[in-house]
Amino acid sequence: MLRMLALKIIKMDDTEKKLLKLFELNAKDLLSHSLIQNKQLKLNLTVSHNKEEGLKVKRHKIEREPFESLLLRLRRFNNKKDILYFPRTVNILIKYENNIEDKNALKELKKIFQNNTKYKL
Repeated sequence: MLRMLALKIIKMDDTEKKLLKLFELNAKDLLSHSLIQNKQLKLNLTVSHNKEEGLKVKRHKIEREPFESLLLRLRRFNNKKDILYFPRTVNILIKYENNIEDKNALKELKKIFQNNTKYKL
């Protein structure tokens, strides 16, 4: 698998390689944000259950500055004018992917991302 990945990278031009490296660095930066733990958004929720009242979910307020910081990091992947726009990066991966199942999965991921326009950052 690593050999296949290396062969794909060799075929890429310098601009594509730089874009993927920049994407990787920004994705790592996003995942290291304080509101993300174990690759999941950390929501301040309290969930409780008892027979009389049933299930209760209480959402606690997220502090403004960390939330704004998270949105700024996410914005790079969602802004069509940004070089790191997610579908643009996926196009590079699709271009060099030989496995049809992986290529279709990437296309589906791109389609889901592009169709989710009502949540623009």
